[in-house]
Amino acid sequence: MKNNEEKSSKTGITVLAIIVVLSVSLNFIQFYNKKPVFTKKRDLVEQNERLQGAISGARSELNKYKGINDKLDKIIQNANNRITEQEAKINRLFRDKKTLAAENEKLEQDIVLIKEQYLEQIDSLLVVNKLNEALNETIEELNEKIAELSVKVGAAEMLIGDNMKITPQKETLIGNKAAPTAMAKKTKSVKICFDILENRITKRGATDIYMRILTPDAQVLTNKNAGSGTFTHPMLETNAIYSEKQTVNYTNEKLNLCFDWDILSELKTGIYLVEIYSPKNRLITSTFTLK
Repeated sequence: MKNNEEKSSKTGITVLAIIVVLSVSLNFIQFYNKKPVFTKKRDLVEQNERLQGAISGARSELNKYKGINDKLDKIIQNANNRITEQEAKINRLFRDKKTLAAENEKLEQDIVLIKEQYLEQIDSLLVVNKLNEALNETIEELNEKIAELSVKVGAAEMLIGDNMKITPQKETLIGNKAAPTAMAKKTKSVKICFDILENRITKRGATDIYMRILTPDAQVLTNKNAGSGTFTHPMLETNAIYSEKQTVNYTNEKLNLCFDWDILSELKTGIYLVEIYSPKNRLITSTFTLK
């Protein structure tokens, strides 16, 4: 009888141990079955935050150009409408939890594409409008002062510049051709052309023409490969810096001259000043603006 009771007790303990092991195992399995769900939810949140960041960045970059004129405002409004449609699509997919990694990447690419398409439209309109009309009177006054100074110092032999045209240029997406731009970050080169007017009194022959491009913070752009250096000039401080120099053969006739200046690093936004000098005087000056 005692042996039977001991056997029954051991059997009960064994059954209880099996139940405990099964319970722990079941909880362990349930925990790991739930873990991927938590991971998936966290991934969805991170993906949504990244896409919302792309949307915010696109809006911010486009809205920088608001308020310049009505045409630009209309383009920017259309762009924001497209971005809002894309945002609604993203929110709907995340709400329904139907997005995959590949689809998220495609959504982000679509946002960037919309932004770039409308930035190209904005850039084209900025080029057409020039955005330099407010500076024209100041430039004319400055050129008049240059002419007056030439007369005062008896500079009948001095060369005079006219008809300066400055064209910031970007590389097109197709063919890598140069095209006008008004955006600092897109500018890859600056083409500067002007006339040296006829002067029957000045000496014929070779003469150096110096070109200086000054940034919005009054620094001269330089490039050793383009021949940048220093020169002494009566209208400037000793050893002034020039961006580029050309030696021309002046025959007392009107002469057209161009400088093609390559940009080495991204330019700042703002107003740039271009100055042209001969060894005796400043021929002409003008400005251009980059947004």
